[in-house]
Amino acid sequence: MTTQKFGIPTQELIQSAPEHVAWEFVALLAAAHQMAMPHRPPRNHQAQEAFLVHLRNLAEFFHSGVAQFKANLGVLVSRRHDNIFAVDLCESVKWDETPFHKRTRLRRAIDKTLFHITYSRNLRSGVSEIDIAFDGRLHLHGTIRMIRHAWDGFIDSLRPDCRAELDRWVGQHSRDMLPSLNTFDVDFERMARGWSHWRFNETPDGLIPESLRN
Repeated sequence: MTTQKFGIPTQELIQSAPEHVAWEFVALLAAAHQMAMPHRPPRNHQAQEAFLVHLRNLAEFFHSGVAQFKANLGVLVSRRHDNIFAVDLCESVKWDETPFHKRTRLRRAIDKTLFHITYSRNLRSGVSEIDIAFDGRLHLHGTIRMIRHAWDGFIDSLRPDCRAELDRWVGQHSRDMLPSLNTFDVDFERMARGWSHWRFNETPDGLIPESLRN
């Protein structure tokens, strides 16, 4: 059976995308906040899994189609699946997509520990295809810094019409969010610093660049 390509998204589809993009972003921050709170097993693992689902979606969102968009001077490219790409909503690319490549340790750790029951989960098995797993106490702080920096670059790259819609949907999805989206960075940093065993500014790929720490 031949798989039908999705093609290039229409402007009507692109105009509906901000609702779903905003949801992923708000849900990611809400899950990160839960991970920074004290939970006993299995709730701590459930919070991490929720975070990783939204992280995986946003990592693919920020990376997919960027190289082609740049090479084609802003012209969108055809795709096989109906995935929304960040570049669909943008007139430029002002974020670094490379930390979200599917071959990074971050992406491989997510894929091997989240979506399938794999032998790779046992890093000492001798057959594991990853050499490090995502661990909230080691990697959450740096990953949040990295994704927030990418989001800020994405916001600066948006077409004006998409920016207005995204702002509206982010506001709507985060309306009842605690902590407030406006104070999330300060609140999350305070909570993270409250854990003596956490590491900071790290992901499974190591320390994030200085440029991503502000």
